[in-house]
Amino acid sequence: MINATKICVFISDCIDDVCAAILKDLPAVNHEYRFNCVNVYGQIPKAKDVKIEQIKYEDADFIVAYLEITETDLTKIPNQLELIFASVRNDVCIEVFNYDYDLLLLKIGDHYLGYAEAIEPVDPDFLSYRKYQIHLDNQRTFHDMIIKKTKMKLYPFASNQQFIFYEKDETSKRVKNHW
Repeated sequence: MINATKICVFISDCIDDVCAAILKDLPAVNHEYRFNCVNVYGQIPKAKDVKIEQIKYEDADFIVAYLEITETDLTKIPNQLELIFASVRNDVCIEVFNYDYDLLLLKIGDHYLGYAEAIEPVDPDFLSYRKYQIHLDNQRTFHDMIIKKTKMKLYPFASNQQFIFYEKDETSKRVKNHW
């Protein structure tokens, strides 16, 4: 069985070759900065007597989507990256679509040190990667999203997800309601 990552890289190369032949000006992007899936992180409060299966994403304190960049030397990170969802399903069909995120956080090392902002619209034909401009802001956007309790769109079938569930403190909840 062929590794799904190898298939995605092959598809990516094919798309590049076809687009380059048609457009003659498609810039080459290092595959390290071409992504096929986003990551999602969120925190959700949970009452003691509630099962995890009963919790709704709408109850989250926040949900953020991000891309993980392995390069930790900020001077070596390019100013653009590209993203398209591509996955090989169990029935061996390939599923491809463009995420409609206009902004994604960038996790570099252990911190969300910046964000990627879409610089072109979603391709309705799903024939090309969507380009994003990289902005490094030393966690400012991440902190703003947490403070504003941002809940980014969630693609359960097209993202790597990590949710932290924590027990609500009913005592502090009562105190907050009295203020």
